[in-house]
Amino acid sequence: MKKLNIIIIALSVHSLSFQAIAEDKEAAPSKEDVAEQVARCYVAHQKAESDFFKAGEAESYKPLMAELIGKDEVRVTLNRADSRFMKLVFDSESSNQNVGKMEIESQCGDIDQQLEKLQAKTPESESK
Repeated sequence: MKKLNIIIIALSVHSLSFQAIAEDKEAAPSKEDVAEQVARCYVAHQKAESDFFKAGEAESYKPLMAELIGKDEVRVTLNRADSRFMKLVFDSESSNQNVGKMEIESQCGDIDQQLEKLQAKTPESESK
């Protein structure tokens, strides 16, 4: 019963976040939000042991995160994404690879769009 309540609460929070996203769809994300999404994508590739990660291509995400939030915050952000991922694995009672594949689909798809919105929002991009 306790697990069912947790799932219902999680779905409610998830639903509310989708509603908030839908209402604020045009708003540009913050640098921290984009860095968090990039970290989640990196961790998903790592845990899924994807070809993208095995080829070392996911390492390109680290300098991107450093540019967004500062070099000192990259490890902290990756650790937070890893903790979130492990909680998802625990809650779903599935393997790292399966959850990783699902997270790749949900976290990695619109990073480029988020970066474009962020760049459009940044004042320095207007002066170039």
